[in-house]
Amino acid sequence: MVQRQATYVVPTDYYLKVTGAVFNDQIPIEIADRIQFSNPIAIGRQIVAYHLHKMIRADPERFDSLERAGFLLDRFGDITYHVSERGGGHYMDVGGSGKISKGLIKMKSDALITAYTENGLLFSDGSELKADVIVFTTGFVGTLRDEIAKYLGQQIADQVDEYWGLDTEGEIRGAYKPIGHPGLWYTGGTLGHSRFFSRFLGLQIRAALDGTPLPVYEKLPGRPNMKARPLGEITEFLAGAEAN
Repeated sequence: MVQRQATYVVPTDYYLKVTGAVFNDQIPIEIADRIQFSNPIAIGRQIVAYHLHKMIRADPERFDSLERAGFLLDRFGDITYHVSERGGGHYMDVGGSGKISKGLIKMKSDALITAYTENGLLFSDGSELKADVIVFTTGFVGTLRDEIAKYLGQQIADQVDEYWGLDTEGEIRGAYKPIGHPGLWYTGGTLGHSRFFSRFLGLQIRAALDGTPLPVYEKLPGRPNMKARPLGEITEFLAGAEAN
């Protein structure tokens, strides 16, 4: 495996210990969702990081062995950053790390790829790695506004906020709230996000259709090219749609 940058490794058994304190057979799922999603992300971020880092410090050999094998490790990363802001750069370990530590998966992390060769890859240090198959797992485009433009046109895409990432107040952008164009919302996230926040989206739509829109907090981070429409216009659009 060729690695370009350090990766934050989160063993799934660690993560399940943290989430299992809330999501388990003793706590009803609706209560667990409320516990999980009622706190500001800034608070949950610190709680999760504290517990994960505590377990990492208690088991240093698990991570030392990765580094000895040549794996570039971000040992004390921020899972909230990787999941809610960057959208990647971390690895939920389900057993691959053990294979790396034992040498069953070889690492190349001391030089960058510069070219293909007849037999594999050439690196910036002059070395060559022979390979039968080369698979790139280097990332993806992380904006839904491109999809909005593709299906609904650039004019509408220019009106809406980004989806996911954190806004200036540290909360998820765009999801389950007005995004700048009438009758258009983003949903998504985990099953927990969908269970908990879809109720609030349903209330917004129902109230708007009834002509009594909810006072939705709309302070957004904004962009120079974002031409968001006021909530009143969105309400009028929804009312007209139901009438037709």
